Amino acid sequence: MQVSLVSPYGPKDRQTARYLDACLEELSSLLGDAFCPYALEQVHGTIIGLEGRRHGQVVLNANSQRPMNAAALLAFLRQSHNPELRVQIGGFCADADYGFASRGQHPYLRAFSVQKRAAVTIGWPVRDGGYLLALDALRRRLNTFNIAHNLHTGESDIDNDFYMVLGHVAGEGPRGEAARRVESRMQEILSASEPLTLDVSRQNLSIVAYTEPMLPPANTRVLSIDDPNLTPQSLLELY
Repeated sequence: MQVSLVSPYGPKDRQTARYLDACLEELSSLLGDAFCPYALEQVHGTIIGLEGRRHGQVVLNANSQRPMNAAALLAFLRQSHNPELRVQIGGFCADADYGFASRGQHPYLRAFSVQKRAAVTIGWPVRDGGYLLALDALRRRLNTFNIAHNLHTGESDIDNDFYMVLGHVAGEGPRGEAARRVESRMQEILSASEPLTLDVSRQNLSIVAYTEPMLPPANTRVLSIDDPNLTPQSLLELY
């Protein structure tokens, strides 16, 4: 079993559910039976993976290869103001300058893509109309607890992307130019839609323990950050 820190996993508020339902419906229309949608409760963004392996009485983080400080991690996450992010998904216009790029691409293009058969929408932290490196900073802050982000392989690497997988393309789904047409159509739809704003905070952070990376609800264990059963010891025992 492996572990990750995610938000939001489980039931969605009305605005989020409506937005995600519209995305899933459009993808089903575009891809037909080739699209395998996630259940709404399954759709989530990963703040950081907590994958690791047990070594005696400690768990070595998979990316840092150092013992994870579970007590300090939980204490940090349970502070009322940590973390506190507002993420914008959708609503990015192709000809607007937002002052940032994602993997060298404009956010209009990165707002939807098919990556290794996964249908992915991406958002970014926003405050007062400006876009901040707040998620990247949070991921770096967790280095303090010997938890490293898998895309931070060097000091200058930046990953401020809030990924949400909507489902997977199965079998002989569209490839090449056909796949690009699906991406273009979804990018147009997300650009024209009212953006979804997700508040990521202590109230909707979860530790999830899983055996399947897709986190299917039937065999994913979910513990809210404030769950009294979530202790440093019980966290380490998940591995």
